[in-house]
Amino acid sequence: MSSCGGRRGLKLCLIVAGILLVVLLVTFLVLFLVALKPKQPKITTKSVTLDRIHSSIFPKPFLNLTLGLVVEVENPNYGSFRYDDSSAYLVYRGGLVGVSPIPAGYQKARSTQTIRSNVTLMAGGLLKDLEFYGDLVKGVLNFTSTSSLHGRASVFKVLKVEVTSNCTCEISVRIAGQKVDSSCKTVVRH
Repeated sequence: MSSCGGRRGLKLCLIVAGILLVVLLVTFLVLFLVALKPKQPKITTKSVTLDRIHSSIFPKPFLNLTLGLVVEVENPNYGSFRYDDSSAYLVYRGGLVGVSPIPAGYQKARSTQTIRSNVTLMAGGLLKDLEFYGDLVKGVLNFTSTSSLHGRASVFKVLKVEVTSNCTCEISVRIAGQKVDSSCKTVVRH
């Protein structure tokens, strides 16, 4: 009789332990998938500044312009975010006039990183555009800056999400006051 009761108690103990184990596994799985699920890093252009400008129309048209870009990458994950080499492009009336490299990087969990970059104009493309001279006389040059950042967000090196962030900025450079106005929009895809 005692051997039967012992086996019955052992079976009951194993069943209860199994149920508890399943409940714990389901709880950890839900916690892992909901609370620790990799989220998209937030990438925003914080500022666009006019670092240097030199221009003249006569006797020969000349323009040397350098814009400073400050991009902020916020990683909301409980894991790291690693992004690849990229570039920021500066476009004037549909033509590429400047490129700035964005080096690959690594970002720790739940942190914010600031990336600073300079874009120097390739004035040759501007000087060939006939509308450029009219804009130069008006004192306002309008540019579009685009950048794309591709990377991977991971949690505990198990869950990984591929992320691509595209940022577009409309930039107005006021030559006389050497001021820059910008409006940026960021779209994140995975």
